[in-house]
Amino acid sequence: MKRDADMKQLATPSMDTLDPLEWAKRLRSQWALDFLRRGAELGDSQLAGILSGHKSSGVCDETGRNLRKRWDGLQWVAA
Repeated sequence: MKRDADMKQLATPSMDTLDPLEWAKRLRSQWALDFLRRGAELGDSQLAGILSGHKSSGVCDETGRNLRKRWDGLQWVAA
């Protein structure tokens, strides 16, 4: 079915593991980045580590406030 094929295309390998932090690891919007940054500022060490990784890999700027790349379901693309 076309719908099944579309869903497989949007799936990421980690969806099989049901990672509750997938939204933070594969940011799809500025809003998600804002939530990630707030969680890191509130002291969540996992979110702080993910944010640090995004800063070093260029997903967001060095302040963690501006999204530079977003996950489109298959790869990182310019935001």
